[in-house]
Amino acid sequence: MKRFFLIGITMVLFSQTKSFAQTDNLMKDDSLKSFCRYLMKNIRYPAVAKENNFQGKEIISLTLTQQSITNIKVVRSLLPQCDTEVVRKLENYNNTLHPTIKLMPGKYTLVIHFELGDDENLNISGFPNKLIAGNIIDMGIVGYSVVKRQSVN
Repeated sequence: MKRFFLIGITMVLFSQTKSFAQTDNLMKDDSLKSFCRYLMKNIRYPAVAKENNFQGKEIISLTLTQQSITNIKVVRSLLPQCDTEVVRKLENYNNTLHPTIKLMPGKYTLVIHFELGDDENLNISGFPNKLIAGNIIDMGIVGYSVVKRQSVN
């Protein structure tokens, strides 16, 4: 039976300045969707993880500026190969020009789900779309908040 994988990226963001109730408009932002699509298309399930049936969550924190991604840290690791793949793709995003993607600066926490599934059983709650050869067609964005800036006296 063929194996497929699911990498679900859910944007969960924390801040001291805005509540999650204020994030509804930002969830519809095309720039955030484009950023998530970039990650979903480019992050690959590592062969070692796939062969040994490793499944679970990677939690990555990062700081996003309008030009790049900085301070990439693995908060929760699934497997070193998964860490390497996710960090590599985030670093590649720094070096790639995406003029149509204008993301709001802030601190983000990405929750990336690595899951293997049967080709007949792809109905995973929250991710109703079918998968194509290792890519995800769609994803959900939970929220976004702007980082509180401290004044310098």
